Amino acid sequence: MKKLRSILMKLYIRLHEKEKTFDSGIKVKYLFFRNRKSDRLIVVFSGWPLKKISTYNYVRTLKKTAANKLFILDSGGYNELGTYYLGNSCKLLEHDIIAKLVNGVRADCKNIKETVFAGSSKGATCALLYGLRMNVEKVICGSPQYRIAWYLQHSGKHQALTLPIILKDAKFTEEQIDALLEEAVKNANGNTEINMIYSSGEFLYPTDSSHLIELLKNSGLKCNLHDYIDKGFNEHSDVGKFFKPFLLKTLGE
Repeated sequence: MKKLRSILMKLYIRLHEKEKTFDSGIKVKYLFFRNRKSDRLIVVFSGWPLKKISTYNYVRTLKKTAANKLFILDSGGYNELGTYYLGNSCKLLEHDIIAKLVNGVRADCKNIKETVFAGSSKGATCALLYGLRMNVEKVICGSPQYRIAWYLQHSGKHQALTLPIILKDAKFTEEQIDALLEEAVKNANGNTEINMIYSSGEFLYPTDSSHLIELLKNSGLKCNLHDYIDKGFNEHSDVGKFFKPFLLKTLGE
């Protein structure tokens, strides 16, 4: 049954997947599901794939959610497994591609009053980063990383091999990549509500994400931060299990 669901989801994605080419020549794949009765747009960013192929997250989780939904694929990097939506040589960041894609969808929908950015792990970092940079109404995220370049160097093999691809011929340095989220928090206009789960029991919490939690607590932004260690969330690989119900609850499902 699980294998059948997987096959059906692949067919579902293949049927709905679109690709947009921007003036810079950069191409981005995405799924968009329109709901003309809703004035809410939910944008979902993907985490690191469990298998050796980049994929979309929480499509099945949000299938019954009555909203406009945009799922953006994060390709590029080592084996096309993702680049934190920065792009090879930071081209997505340099050309502001994510903002252009989202703003284009919002313009097409015409009636969007609330934009929600969501994601877990890598997707959480990106939802928070781009959500604050774009001043969206709400961010829902699970266990984000704080310093992107640092994390890539201290994580798995494919993450470590992705960093040189992100930085090659880029207009951004490793230090600037690491400072992206800190700058986004400090420059935020205060209109974005941040809803986050994390675990102080995660392996890299003391050296990375704890600094983000402290920054957010002292930022003056509207933050609802929940440490899920008492709920049994100790391993980063479990983030999806805890994030799914949190995402639906925060959306009011």
